[in-house]
Amino acid sequence: MYQNLDIKRYLSYLDYISQKQKNEKQNINLTNRIIVDFYRGNFEAACLAFDSELIVSKNVSENSLLVQKYYHILSAIHSFKDDNYINQLFLELENINLKNKKNKKFKETLLQNCSAIRQLIILNESSLVFSKMISSKKLVQLMFDYYEGRNQLIQKNKPAAKAKFQQIANENPELFYVREAKKYLEELKND
Repeated sequence: MYQNLDIKRYLSYLDYISQKQKNEKQNINLTNRIIVDFYRGNFEAACLAFDSELIVSKNVSENSLLVQKYYHILSAIHSFKDDNYINQLFLELENINLKNKKNKKFKETLLQNCSAIRQLIILNESSLVFSKMISSKKLVQLMFDYYEGRNQLIQKNKPAAKAKFQQIANENPELFYVREAKKYLEELKND
């Protein structure tokens, strides 16, 4: 899913894997399904699923735990949850004890990204972080490009915003970011 953006194919793959895996791997499969909900724009459903007791932190790799918390925070931000709820999620991410030095740096990057996204989505304030967000994964880069487009709109740089939204507008329309990019392009066209 992260490279070819085909959600249906990815879900079929998860179904196939879940039939082959033992119970301890089911948590990763469930997390991936919740992340699919997130990318589809079902933020409230993703938030509720992350809150459920089905997602267990035990026996999960450090990296998987960080990714869970990251998408939980982003789901809460896009669901416009109250500040206390979002602050609690930030605190949970900050308090994850990590042994791996690479994951410690990864956690700092995730916290920085979440803070910038919160600032953009909830406070409608720009940030310099977005121009530096780069990922080798096409889906994650698409998300970053969307945020950079929104950031450019806040900075009143409509040509740059339009360019960012045009980069992603022809991708899979099942994705929230693609649908939103198309909406912004339509608004910019009417300006």
